[in-house]
Amino acid sequence: MTVLAPNTATSWSILDRPVPHGLAPRRVLVAGATGGIGAAFCANVRRRFPGARLVRLARHPEKLPAVSGLERDIAFDITDESNIHAAVGLLGDRRIDWVFIATGWLHGSGHR
Repeated sequence: MTVLAPNTATSWSILDRPVPHGLAPRRVLVAGATGGIGAAFCANVRRRFPGARLVRLARHPEKLPAVSGLERDIAFDITDESNIHAAVGLLGDRRIDWVFIATGWLHGSGHR
C-alpha cells in the first residue's frame, strides 16, 4: 500500500520496509481485493513477495484481474454474516501469515 505524505508528492510503502528474515509471508489474504486499495495491496504483495500465495476475497471475484501466485478467489460480501462464515470455511485450516482488510464505505448518496 502506498501512502502519500501530507502536502508532498513523496510516497512510501509499508511493503518496501525490510521484513526480518523468516517473516516473509507465505500466504496472504486480502478482503476487498476489487477496490483500489485492496487491488494495490495485492499488486504490491506480488511484486515484493513473488513466492507468496494470494487469497483474494471480493464481492465480485469475476472482476478480479488474473495474477500469478494466486491460491484462490472467494466470493465475499461483508454485509452478509452467513456469507462471511461460508467464505471463511473455504479457507481451510492452512496458516495465513498476513490478513489485509480493505473493505469499507467511503462515500455514498448524501455522504462523503
